[in-house]
Amino acid sequence: MTERVVVSAVLVFSLICLSPFLAQAAQEMPPQLQTRMEEAAQYLANWDFEPALEIAFQAMEDYPDYAAPWLVFAFVAIQTGDFESAMRAADKALLLDEENMEAYNYKGSIYLAYDSLYEALYCFDRALEIESGNVDVMNNKAITLNNLGRTDEALQLVDEMIALAPDDYRSYCAKAVILAGEGQLEGAFAALEEAEELEYVDPSVYQLEGYVLKEMGRLDEAMQAVEEALAIYPQYFDALYVKACIFALQGRKDELVAILQELTELYPDFYYYILAEPNFEPYLEDAEIMELLGSQ
Repeated sequence: MTERVVVSAVLVFSLICLSPFLAQAAQEMPPQLQTRMEEAAQYLANWDFEPALEIAFQAMEDYPDYAAPWLVFAFVAIQTGDFESAMRAADKALLLDEENMEAYNYKGSIYLAYDSLYEALYCFDRALEIESGNVDVMNNKAITLNNLGRTDEALQLVDEMIALAPDDYRSYCAKAVILAGEGQLEGAFAALEEAEELEYVDPSVYQLEGYVLKEMGRLDEAMQAVEEALAIYPQYFDALYVKACIFALQGRKDELVAILQELTELYPDFYYYILAEPNFEPYLEDAEIMELLGSQ
């Protein structure tokens, strides 16, 4: 069976994109709401969640019959690890707009995080029925297929994505994750280098580069890549996660304890990822670390 690359479903949450949903929603929005949602999307593009949420919450009150504000909330909830709230928000969006492609995309991403792969695949297929050729959804479907062990289908879908959108960094990141899962680390790194050459580079590119470099044993370079991601978004879960793995591999216990404290405060469910992460295995009998985890 194909190995999944990162326990935290890093690729899915790093690569789902909110900005296109404004034009793709089946539900036509009033001009004032459209303007507000475009403003919120701009904040999200800059990883600035608080003002985006303020806009969304006010829009929920002013425009209670429209799905778009709920999708802003769902996106932020996904990025901050609040999957239950994200799923409720996506369900609410579908009640208001039953043909909303992005709501199905978000639901599928959450199912993928929970390893409910067939439910995730259903949601992504449903989204593609609404809008065929959407690269965001194809990206998430490719990861799902890979996690189901259908790697050839996943790579074929990635090639279709690159043909459709050669300037979209997510396609190259998807290819990197799949190749890394197959143990083809050099190929994965090459795909990420292609992504870095594009006009827009998301912090997820640097975070994934850090992961691949870590797996290659190039720990100093891995840390440098992860720090580039954290310079853009300091609370980026997946970058912090990889940074913790690097500290563990380097035997830097004091730094590891500090970052585990930060992660467990920001994301209480992080405890479960530690139990499944081989990089942390030497520390699972460490009294200080287990006390820290036991307090969560």
